[in-house]
Amino acid sequence: MAAVRAASERCYAYFGRLLDERAVRAEPDRPATGGSTASPGSSGTEPGDDLIGWLMAAEVEGERLTRENILDISYLLILAGLDTFASSLACMIARLARLPELRRRLVAEPDLFAGAVEELLRFESPVQTGFRTATTDVEIAGEVIAAGTTFFLCWSSANLDPAAFPDPLAIDVARRPNPHIAFGNGFHRCLGIHLARMELRTALDQLHRRIPDYALKPGHELVFSGKPRTVNGLPLVWA
Repeated sequence: MAAVRAASERCYAYFGRLLDERAVRAEPDRPATGGSTASPGSSGTEPGDDLIGWLMAAEVEGERLTRENILDISYLLILAGLDTFASSLACMIARLARLPELRRRLVAEPDLFAGAVEELLRFESPVQTGFRTATTDVEIAGEVIAAGTTFFLCWSSANLDPAAFPDPLAIDVARRPNPHIAFGNGFHRCLGIHLARMELRTALDQLHRRIPDYALKPGHELVFSGKPRTVNGLPLVWA
């Protein structure tokens, strides 16, 4: 956790410096104070034709995003766009390294990778848990959760629910339908769901074109941890 905090501080510091540089570009006569974002367009040039520049120029109901808003959004995009993908890919490769028959089937029928991604997301569930707060009284399976109650959710458990998935402990890349909630559901459903699926399909396809036959290093014991869930060390061997 100390390493996570230190890495988070480095990310925020990086984006802070970036915002200061863009602010100076937008208002060259105004020194960067580090306290707020500049108002692009009033003088100088725009803060950049990219996502950071767009966030600096964006308005919500007539109000500019604060520096804190932009820093938080940028940091979240790093986590959501990098950590979850890398962790998911590691878990999927670790699983396929232990399932040679399934791996050979995917190599022979690469069109199955799309279904494999969905099924492995269901089975591995990279983001396993979270919290929600009830805004109104709600009844679930006979239990009443009072408004204002913060409660624990376990998406990985839902993805293995036999009421929703026949034979949930079996990995079936042809499973249809596959209503997993590895990307969450409802109001907080992952915004990057389509990009994540494309990245995972592409990564698995290209990896197996180059290295179709691999296995875990003999004697290595896999250890999983973290949020998102990932494998701590994944030594592979191949011919």
